[in-house]
Amino acid sequence: LSEVLLKFDIYFSRVQTVLSHTATVKDFVAEREEFDARLEIIRNNLSSVTPLVDALRPGDLAGLAQMNALMAEVMPDIRYVVVTAVQTWQRRAQMLRLQREAVLEQFLTAGALALALILGLLAVSAHLYRQSALRNTMVERLDSNLRASFEAALDGVIVTDAEGRILLFNSAAETLFNQRRA
Repeated sequence: LSEVLLKFDIYFSRVQTVLSHTATVKDFVAEREEFDARLEIIRNNLSSVTPLVDALRPGDLAGLAQMNALMAEVMPDIRYVVVTAVQTWQRRAQMLRLQREAVLEQFLTAGALALALILGLLAVSAHLYRQSALRNTMVERLDSNLRASFEAALDGVIVTDAEGRILLFNSAAETLFNQRRA
């Protein structure tokens, strides 16, 4: 009798485990009505077998045979529920893998576009920097040429602002007015 009770305890715990884990998969099962119907059969069977086990006494062969028949009767339903749950989780996992791969592809595409944009901006920045450096060189040459022409002029040249303040004067103006530049 203790061996039968041990086997029933194992059976009971396995069935309870199946019932509790199938609650999370029910929403994703393709044949939901069939799945729910079989779960109900398993619950009813467990409710029928438990009182028989509790009532078993040593030598109660009829109760043992009835319990055994009820447990054997529900085995195809248990197999169906377990296999369906496993297949459903496999499909769900595959779907999630595909979604994750799609998100990764989108992320990589966005990353590649961002990198291309950064490289493009870097190229434009480098071009603008070179153009700016060339302009600065040209301005420096023009300034140098203007200063050289300004200083080389034989006539005295004085540059003033709108208010009449002297900004520049050349060496000929220095000599002409006998004034030194500050």
